[in-house]
Amino acid sequence: MEEQEYTSKIKRLLYNTDKANQALAFELMRGNGIPPVLYQELTEKYIIECLSNNFTSLFAHTEKLNLSRQQLDTVPPAMGNLPKLKFLFLPFNNIDQLPTKMGNLKNLKRIYLDGNRLAGFPASFAQLKSLERIALVNNCLTQVPPEVFAMPNMRWLDVSHNKITQLPEDIGKLDQMEFLTLSYNQITRLPDSIRKLTKLTSLSLEHNPLSQQEVEKVRRWLPKAQVRF
Repeated sequence: MEEQEYTSKIKRLLYNTDKANQALAFELMRGNGIPPVLYQELTEKYIIECLSNNFTSLFAHTEKLNLSRQQLDTVPPAMGNLPKLKFLFLPFNNIDQLPTKMGNLKNLKRIYLDGNRLAGFPASFAQLKSLERIALVNNCLTQVPPEVFAMPNMRWLDVSHNKITQLPEDIGKLDQMEFLTLSYNQITRLPDSIRKLTKLTSLSLEHNPLSQQEVEKVRRWLPKAQVRF
């Protein structure tokens, strides 16, 4: 089959709304190679399909992926095989669990997971030492994922609009933290260790059932931070 004919066939299968035809397109490309003219389109419009079929070589140099509002229930494990990835956007999907292999994303700096159904992270996330920013607004958290406390470069964390009832003493390990948003949870008190967050410039605690005594304590502990109750 000539290259032009092969490329046309792949396009017909790929553009078909029938998932079976799309699967056949990837099966053919696995055996016969990816038409060069399709590289850009695959990495822009068929990201999940590529990852689901382990076509990770297309993303060998990718630093940013945006998969917002894709109606995803799951994330392909091959997401963890993108060595250069720094910024990952997965908000407003239906994800309730992340694959363990994402703990391999050693260069990941920012991950946005707002509007999903996550109750926590896999244990492998403790390996993500480069992570600086996590957005987890409006998920199903009852606690800050403990893996976060193993991330020494964490500077920005938003876990607002969840069902978090308390913070552990381990929050004090995040001594690089600058912005911490805990609004719209069920927190009644903050641990003594929060006073160790000396670089904190912004702390949001609106709509938590904190007593006036707790409010005054936090203000006393963090005089340099802008604290909102």
